[in-house]
Amino acid sequence: MSLIRSELSRQLDLWLSKADLTHGPARAIIAPHAGYSYCGACAAFAYRQVSPVVVKRIFILGPSHHVRLGGCALSSLDKYQTPLYDLTIDKQSEL
Repeated sequence: MSLIRSELSRQLDLWLSKADLTHGPARAIIAPHAGYSYCGACAAFAYRQVSPVVVKRIFILGPSHHVRLGGCALSSLDKYQTPLYDLTIDKQSEL
């Protein structure tokens, strides 16, 4: 594991360990997406409410900061890599 990845893992573990499970398991969360140094603790609280054992499908909705879109942009990838674990993209779902 690279030094940067191990430092990120350490920081995420710290934030997640400090985040109480107060509302979970959540059916939906709204989490910030700014840099970890700005909102890591807040995002950890949101993600702490999600149980990967209970949740079967995750829908990630985010803004496009660089290109104006008239609709949704869907990924052509098979996996979405997150700092916590990889998510398999469900290409069979309909919007």
